Amino acid sequence: MAAACSGFVFGLAVANSLLVSGQSKRVLLVGSEVISRSVDWNDRGTCLLFGDGAGAVVLELSTTDAGVLSTETYVDGSLGELLKLPLWGEQDHLAMNGKSVYRHAVTLMPEMVRRSLAKANLTINDLDLLIPHQANARIIEKVGEELGIEPSKVIVNVDKYGNTSSATIPIALEEAWDAGRIKENSLIAITALGGGITAGAAIIRF
Repeated sequence: MAAACSGFVFGLAVANSLLVSGQSKRVLLVGSEVISRSVDWNDRGTCLLFGDGAGAVVLELSTTDAGVLSTETYVDGSLGELLKLPLWGEQDHLAMNGKSVYRHAVTLMPEMVRRSLAKANLTINDLDLLIPHQANARIIEKVGEELGIEPSKVIVNVDKYGNTSSATIPIALEEAWDAGRIKENSLIAITALGGGITAGAAIIRF
């Protein structure tokens, strides 16, 4: 499914629905991107920001309180011109209005987290970690501030990989797991904004 940088969050919402409805017993969810083939290497405003990457998770029904507690997704097609990938015959390279994307990201990503928490009858104070889409350091920092989450609880790895679109969250999720930052009963929020414009969030207990 295509939801740009929000793809992993949208995929998680679909995978969770398949499990809860009984249509699937186990789901492999993959976020994979090769952004390097779409950027204009003469455009320093975009080519420096993006990277290639992939990450995956396996989901199945839980016999405990762990699992995906809630999801929230959002699409506003009227904002599609702000961030676009190439379309055959229409444009050759990724195009982005950075200032407008920033403005919508720091508004919509926190809002998606708040809505997801409300669905799960939880609050910001219940969260152990926030794993945001790794768009850029300024957006990540501002999203944390808007939610009132201390920086030590916000996962950041954009400095290592750049913006790998739908792969950023699963990559960061695995790194947080390997580093021991996610433990049994940890409550985390993931959130993203991408072209479309799309946005979403999910609350997960481990």
